Amino acid sequence: MDSLLPWVPSVISLVVAVLAFRKSGVERAKIQAEAQHEEAETAKLIQEAAGGLLREYQAQVEKLEEKVERLLGRVRVLEDELGCVENEKAELEMALESQEEAAGRWRKMYEGVLSGAWVLFHQVFQLGHEPQYEPPEQRRRV
Repeated sequence: MDSLLPWVPSVISLVVAVLAFRKSGVERAKIQAEAQHEEAETAKLIQEAAGGLLREYQAQVEKLEEKVERLLGRVRVLEDELGCVENEKAELEMALESQEEAAGRWRKMYEGVLSGAWVLFHQVFQLGHEPQYEPPEQRRRV
């Protein structure tokens, strides 16, 4: 037994080291389990927050889609109104062209009548009479 006596402190140290190693392994496993639990809790919180944000964004997207539909409807109405306005404009332009043509014909006729009035005015003078009417002066065309 005396021969075992020098080994006893080494064996005790070895047993203590194994127990300490086992204890640190158990604590390490416990720390890892707690870390995994914390990670799971954090992931759950992030998922809940993301879900809330997603629902909020989906509600905003739905509102925007409704607004886009209303605006597209308004655009369609305005396009229809624009088409009517363009048709009316074309009709008015045609009427204006027709009136300008008629005004040109009346202008020519007026100039002819005015020219004839001046001829008659001068003929009355040439015959030695005093005319009762003096036509307006003709405008010169530039």
